[in-house]
Formats: sequence, C-alpha cells, structure tokens
Amino acid sequence: MNPKKLSVILFFVLLFALPIITFALPKKEFSESENRVLATMPKLTGETLADKSFMSGFDSYFADHFVFRDQWISAKTRIELLSGKREIGGVFISKNRMLEDVQEPDEALVDKNLSAIKEYAASQEEGTTSVLLAPTAADIYKEDLPSNAPVMDQSRFIQNSYDKLGSGVSCIDAAGALGKAKGSDIFYRTDHHWTSLGAFTAYQASASALQFSPLSREDFTVEDASDEFLGTLYSKTLYNGIPSDTIQLYHYQDDSAVTQVVVNTGSSKESYDSIYFRDFLEQKDKYSVFLGQNQPVVTIKTNNPNGKKLLVFKDSYAHCYAQFLIPHYSEIALVDMRYMSGSYKNYLESSDYDQTLFLYNVSTFTTDNSVQKLSLAK
Repeated sequence: MNPKKLSVILFFVLLFALPIITFALPKKEFSESENRVLATMPKLTGETLADKSFMSGFDSYFADHFVFRDQWISAKTRIELLSGKREIGGVFISKNRMLEDVQEPDEALVDKNLSAIKEYAASQEEGTTSVLLAPTAADIYKEDLPSNAPVMDQSRFIQNSYDKLGSGVSCIDAAGALGKAKGSDIFYRTDHHWTSLGAFTAYQASASALQFSPLSREDFTVEDASDEFLGTLYSKTLYNGIPSDTIQLYHYQDDSAVTQVVVNTGSSKESYDSIYFRDFLEQKDKYSVFLGQNQPVVTIKTNNPNGKKLLVFKDSYAHCYAQFLIPHYSEIALVDMRYMSGSYKNYLESSDYDQTLFLYNVSTFTTDNSVQKLSLAK
C-alpha cells in the first residue's frame, strides 16, 4: 500500500477509534499517577449549553479520561525536553532533580499574612511565638535551574519577611541551615517537600527559638520505609527520567513515646497509636505516611512528663518535621487552616498551649491566604 494512503488511514483510525475507546472503557474517579480526582461528566441541560459550562466541563472530562492519558503526557514531556524546554507545567526538570517553579509573591497577600501573625503574637505571652519559613528546593539548588529561569530569591524574601515581623516573633533560619547541608538528600528529587533529613536539619535550627536542646541523628533509628516514592512533581510531568526517592522514618524510643494521635476532620475524630500511617506506603501518595493526608487538626500526645504543649500552624512541610518534636513536648497540635471554614478556635484554644510555631514553605506562604483566618479568632 502507498505510504501516504497508509498514513491517511492510520490518521482516521486514530481520530475516530481513540475517542470511541475512551468512552467505552470503564472510568476511574482518581488518578494514582497524577494524585488527583478526575473530572466527571457534566450534566447536559439548556442552561449548561447556554453558558458554555457543559462544553468546558466536557473538555475537562474527555482530557482526564482519554485512553493512554498517562503515556501521552509522559511522551509530551519527553518531546518538550528534547526540543530544549526545561519547564513543564510549573516544574523545572534538570539532570538530577525536579524543582517547583516558585513565582514572585503577591506582596499584598504576604503583608496580610505577616500582619495576621504579628497580631496573633501580640495576643500571646511574650517570647512564645516562632516562625519558620522554609525555602523550597528551587532556592537551595539554584544551580540546577536554567540560567534564565525567572525565579524568586527565596532567601531574600524570607529575611525581608522576618524583618517585617519584628522583635515580637522568634524567627528561625532554616534556609541557612539547609544551604549548608545541600550536599545531603535534604529535598526529594520528584516531590516538593523536604525529606526527613531536611526536616531534621530545620529541627536543629529551631532549637534556640523553641527553647529545647536538639537531639542528634544518633538518638533516632532511621528506617528506609520505601525507595519507590514518586512525588507531586512527577505527578505533574509523568517524567520517569529522575530516579524514585527514598522515604525515611526517624523513630524515637521505638515510637513508644507516642501515646495517641487524634485526627480531627471537622466532622469526626479518629484516634491512632502512631504518627506513621503505613498504609500510604503501598499507595502513590507515600508522603502521607507522615500523619496522613492534610486535615484541619492533628494532635500528637506523648509520654513526656514535662507538660509542655506546642501549637503549630502549618502546611504539609510540618508533617515529617513533627517526628522530631516528640522528645520535647507532651502534646503537639498541628493546625492546617486551609481546611477550615471558620476560626481555629472552633477546634482548640491557643491559651491551652505554651508555645506557637508557624511553619510554612515559601510557595504556600506566598500564595495562600488561610493564615489570615487568625483574625476570625478575635
């Protein structure tokens, strides 16, 4: 057969066959590879046709369920890399790692976040409020970014933010400590979080502000829980040219120090006996082995007799950081205001805690306004 005719026939087979197969195959509600809920078929009504929401929803539905979707995305990523492109869907891909593209901040949003923290600190006992703004890997590993990449100077942003907070807040220099440790595996290669070692580095840098003597790595038993972790940055690109990461758990006193973990979803409370949710090690979202997925409040209770209680306002960077706080507190409450519709005081009282720590990575702190919900507590 003539090659041109064969190409035309193949084109029309693909044009018609792939959509038919797409609609014929069973549909999934969740993509394990992309770690997200997939679009559902929109309802066809006169109203959705008129406002064009049906076609918009249908496009999303078809794109999410297209046959061989993962393979198409992976192939598209490789083709773009071969063409010289290094930024794919908000992710920079270097030879050794993937890096989240963190844009210049919304200054107005950041100022409101900082003002909310200052007001909170002023309402607490002097010297009991600390802030840790963590840089992302894109700041620590600048040399792995393209030379003309328009990325923000996170270290300067952190210092400027600390200057605005003033003397009423203890500011923790995690960026400096992480920069000195950059030769170690302190950030995942395929995920936006720091590793347990990165969190440990920040924990040691926190000791002065939080008024405890930090333990050494030798005080913990380190477990390689999984070497098959492909994280959020992989999920955005489905690029398999970077090796999978290893998830490490740092055990203190064989975990016997933890007496109870209470997860408050806002509608229910569930109790557990470990900070490690091992079922997630068998899933795509392996980072959730640390305290599970994001919830409004997670409270860790320990057998520490000192009676000290720490309140942590946080994003998910705090999840693997929390394992290092266990030796120093009898209770640690981790509050994620992104998952609250109202005030955190609907869940707990800050006056019940001796200290407060705000722990956010720069990417979250510059784009999320949930910190401003602190004002709802007035």
